[in-house]
Amino acid sequence: MKKLLLTLAICLSIKSASSQTIGSHYNEVKENYPNGVFTMDDDKTGYHLFYQDKHTRYIYFMDLNLIVYGISIQPLTQGGRQAWIERANDQWVIISNTKWKLYKSDGDILVMRMEKVNDNIVFLIQEDK
Repeated sequence: MKKLLLTLAICLSIKSASSQTIGSHYNEVKENYPNGVFTMDDDKTGYHLFYQDKHTRYIYFMDLNLIVYGISIQPLTQGGRQAWIERANDQWVIISNTKWKLYKSDGDILVMRMEKVNDNIVFLIQEDK
């Protein structure tokens, strides 16, 4: 039962964290993550919103107009990582073992890549241009 709830939570996270937020304004994202930490990039070229729950760490990347252009998602458990991969395989077009695309109804295309960053597996989502 615990694994089923974790999988359900992660599945819902994939949908809300990706297709509904790329291109969204900071205020829309902040509504979903009221406890998120908002910071400016060190080089003053954009902003970040950091949020972490029990299962996943999220970083939303925003430009100076506070529009989300990228998301980093780090599952904190092996089960969480596997759930992200399974859900991506079900809802996105598989390009490779580490890359997926989502073709949105408005014509936009999102790409998600699974990468290893500092010994952690992260999923990076952005518009495919």
